[in-house]
Amino acid sequence: MTVTSPNSFRSPASQFVHGDRSLASLLNGEIDLKTQSHTAWGAAVTAQMYLPLERTAAWAQLTDYSRWVQYFPDLTSSHVIQADKSFEDNPATTIRKRLYQAAKKSFYS
Repeated sequence: MTVTSPNSFRSPASQFVHGDRSLASLLNGEIDLKTQSHTAWGAAVTAQMYLPLERTAAWAQLTDYSRWVQYFPDLTSSHVIQADKSFEDNPATTIRKRLYQAAKKSFYS
């Protein structure tokens, strides 16, 4: 997911345009979703949106994993089970987290 605050505009056209979405559509509140199939067992989703927030405020909300059950209706449980500092990138700021997430999905609706 791309999160951008108003203070981080470097090159708006190249930073926000994804596929056929324009900067104007993202600034109007639209969310750009792109799905990719990887295997028969999994896929990836990329979302891009404009948030009129400072990055630290947005990041604090995005990484509050226990609250994900409020935003993703199929998730029944989400919490951090392990958090370790990683020294690969920047020892002062890099933390790896292992999550436990459970979900339910109805196949017969």
